[in-house]
Amino acid sequence: CNLQTNMSGQIAQVLLVVGLAGLLHAAYSVAEQRDAVKGTENTETISIETSIEAVASFVISVLGLLFYKAKFVPIDAISNLNQKTSGQVIVTPSFNLYGHRGRLLHAD
Repeated sequence: CNLQTNMSGQIAQVLLVVGLAGLLHAAYSVAEQRDAVKGTENTETISIETSIEAVASFVISVLGLLFYKAKFVPIDAISNLNQKTSGQVIVTPSFNLYGHRGRLLHAD
């Protein structure tokens, strides 16, 4: 199981590197295209191929990042509550007030 986790981690790293390299290439291509079009009257500066490359590279890099770093655990509120005492569940520190008028009612 550890070998399989290690292999999936390596594949995720490769996906991340390929995606980031694709994003850098797309950014360089956009800069080249804008520089080439600067003197002409052509208003369309980004080709469709570069846009597709940027979107695909972004998706690949996000997938690589998710598979590499994400350790998804189920959200189970009941098991979290079972670990706390009743005092921890009821007490809310945001409602603690120290300057209230109750001290005048119960002055010792």
